[in-house]
Amino acid sequence: MKGNISGHNIKQLRMQRGWTVEQAARQLTALGWECTAQQVFQMEEGVRPISDIDLLFYCKLYQVPVQMLLGNL
Repeated sequence: MKGNISGHNIKQLRMQRGWTVEQAARQLTALGWECTAQQVFQMEEGVRPISDIDLLFYCKLYQVPVQMLLGNL
């Protein structure tokens, strides 16, 4: 874990869907959160912190509860 605890779980969900980071960024933008592929990548790799708002958009995108993104704390 680097700068966040949910990046790995977010990356796994994206990969399960067969999406690129670019596709994930486009989907998130369609939901109302304008972000870039670079931001998605940085969050997944733990380089960039993930805010509570970010988590909510990821939950909406992947249709999962926030606990699934946070893992076992």
